[in-house]
Amino acid sequence: MKKAEKMKGFTIIELMVVLVVASILLGVGVPSFVGMMKNNRLATAANNVAASINYARGEAIARGQRVKACKSADGFDCTADDDWEQGWVVMVDDDNDGTPDDIDGDGNDGPALRVFGEVSGDISIVGVTDSDDNMSFIGNGRSVSDVIQTVTLCDDRSGDFGWRLDLGADGRLTVIGYDAAGKVTCP
Repeated sequence: MKKAEKMKGFTIIELMVVLVVASILLGVGVPSFVGMMKNNRLATAANNVAASINYARGEAIARGQRVKACKSADGFDCTADDDWEQGWVVMVDDDNDGTPDDIDGDGNDGPALRVFGEVSGDISIVGVTDSDDNMSFIGNGRSVSDVIQTVTLCDDRSGDFGWRLDLGADGRLTVIGYDAAGKVTCP
């Protein structure tokens, strides 16, 4: 007589227990993951704006001329319309007319030193006052403005998730992140 072979596999109860445990883990983990992704996007945008402002200061010192970072809808001229998330440029602008000076010697305006495109997603980058439409530096690296200029970055969440960039009259940029002591509250 042959022995009956033992069946291999999972019972319905074992499968149900695994599904319940997996759904609990996903229910807890997915919201945390989404929050982490939003925090990373916001930090990346803040770092990009900060890097471009610091780049403008470095170019002003290197060239001994006025260089500015300003919001730009067309990737060429500065604009007072809308906010920084539409894109921005870094340009030599010694005559302060909001158009890049002729740096290639062809007799025409431009080109801009760097062009940054529109920020994707739900991030808003807003200057606190009208004077925060551009951040200009003179040849010694000091800010053209004698007051602190501020740009805030927020996403679609409300609360202490924002980032703030403060440009002092000395030309130094301070970046305050969402986890810093001076929390930045978004509307």
